[in-house]
Amino acid sequence: MNLEPLLARLATHEEQVIADAERLREQIAELSARLGEVEQELEHLRITRKTILALPDEDTPQPPVPEPPARPEHEVLAKESGEAAGRRVTSFLVNIRSTQDRQLPPEPLTNRCCFT
Repeated sequence: MNLEPLLARLATHEEQVIADAERLREQIAELSARLGEVEQELEHLRITRKTILALPDEDTPQPPVPEPPARPEHEVLAKESGEAAGRRVTSFLVNIRSTQDRQLPPEPLTNRCCFT
């Protein structure tokens, strides 16, 4: 029995199967890369949907914005009447004027030079 033709056909068939397997491996690599891209895009779409659903509805009334805490000195000024505030300003100005009156006159300039 001559085995040569049978072995030649077997070798040819083996080469075809090896080529098919290699082509399939390349396709699997390409499809895996594409699958990663599509899954990432899908994740971005899910995040976008979640973000949009978390936005407040335009028809829903918004809670009022809390006012900042009042400072004590502002409360005192707010409680005073216009006359009392005016008296405070007048008193302040009188104190400034009396302080200016008590200041000594400026010393006269001399012709002394510090480099001599």
